Amino acid sequence: MKIKVSDGNNWQIEATLRQVNGTSEQHAFSEYEEIKQMAAWVEGMLEILGLPLSKRAGATLVSTSGSSMPNSYKGKRNATTATILRGANDWFLIDVKRATLYKEAGKDALVLTTDQDEYLVAKLRAKYSVRTP
Repeated sequence: MKIKVSDGNNWQIEATLRQVNGTSEQHAFSEYEEIKQMAAWVEGMLEILGLPLSKRAGATLVSTSGSSMPNSYKGKRNATTATILRGANDWFLIDVKRATLYKEAGKDALVLTTDQDEYLVAKLRAKYSVRTP
């Protein structure tokens, strides 16, 4: 699956989410706007990290829906894990899976390519020097 995250594909993204989630909506990604906001959030993170637009292709966000519950919560909740991939100019929904949460919250994991990691580490190291004894 590879669906461009764009307003023109909102129906296709929501159909994919419905197919995976079934009737679960409360703790799951169920609307296109949630995926669109994910893409905007991770694009902002890449900006904050200082990764140039030309080097962003290949970055991935794996995000599991759901907020944390009180310690007294004993049940399990149906959630969604969505994976989006940065293309040359746009984000693409590439995977959607059902997830099970208990009291813990969902989480986000930004995954960079080796080249992106090397670029950012070199950029950071250029900002300081190390004193040798």
